[in-house]
Amino acid sequence: GNLGTLLFPLIITAAGIVISFVTSFFATNFQRVTGNNVESVLKWQLIISTVLMTGVLIPLCLFVLPETFTFPNMIPNEPAYVATPWKAFGCIACGLWSGLIIGYVTEIFTSNTYRPVQELAESCRMGPAPNIILGLALGYLSNVIPVFCLAITIYVAFYFCSMYGIAIAALGMLGCLPTALAIDGY
Repeated sequence: GNLGTLLFPLIITAAGIVISFVTSFFATNFQRVTGNNVESVLKWQLIISTVLMTGVLIPLCLFVLPETFTFPNMIPNEPAYVATPWKAFGCIACGLWSGLIIGYVTEIFTSNTYRPVQELAESCRMGPAPNIILGLALGYLSNVIPVFCLAITIYVAFYFCSMYGIAIAALGMLGCLPTALAIDGY
C-alpha cells in the first residue's frame, strides 16, 4: 500500500485543526466581538473555516495521494474502484460542505432568532398538546435536509472511492469540528 493514502486521514484532521486556529484568529482580530454579534461572528467563522479547508485540501490531495490508487469492490465479481486525488477531494469536499449545510439547518431549527423556535414558544401558550405536536413536527422537519445531505455525501463518496471515500467524507464533515464545537458551546 501507499503510505500517503494510509496517512491521508490524519493529514486531513491535522489540517482541520490548523484551519480552526487560523479561523479563530480571524474572528478575534478582524471583527470586534460584542454580546450582540457573537452569533453572526461564529457563523462567519464556520464559513471561513469551510472555505479555507476547501482551499487547503486541493494541494494536500494532489501532493500526498498517488496519481491512482485502487480499492476492492464490495460487490463480488466487479472491478476494483480506481481512485484519483481529485475523486478523493470530491469526497472530502462533499462531506465538508454537507457539514456546513447541516450546521446551518440546525441553527435555523434551534436558535431563538428564527421562526421555528419562535412558533414553538408561541404554541406553549395554547397548552401542552399543541406544543408537543408542533415540537415533534419541527423535529421531523429539521431532519429532512440533513438526511438528504448525508445520503448525497455517502453516494458520491462511495461512487468515487468506495469505503475509503465514505471515511474521508466523514473526516471532511468533522474537518471544522473545533469551530462547530465553539458554536455549539455558545
